[in-house]
Amino acid sequence: IGGKRQGVVEASLANRTSYGFRRVEVVILALDSDGNLLGINHTLADNLLAGQSQDIRSTWPFDFKKEVATLEIDPRVDIFDPSAILGTP
Repeated sequence: IGGKRQGVVEASLANRTSYGFRRVEVVILALDSDGNLLGINHTLADNLLAGQSQDIRSTWPFDFKKEVATLEIDPRVDIFDPSAILGTP
């Protein structure tokens, strides 16, 4: 954007459960080869059905200062909230 480089992560989020989820928060950590945090971001996946996959994309407003060696992608659903499960009131 405007000649500036950005950090971008694209991934496929697979739901291997028997339940569909209304909203999945996905936290993404970018780490260098020494395990140092280069960036943290999050995105949302809506209506992730049972047995299906959904592509996600997260963008940082800057390029990473070092090479990203590891990505930790942590999907989160509040399973204690009945409205988080599709097909429940």
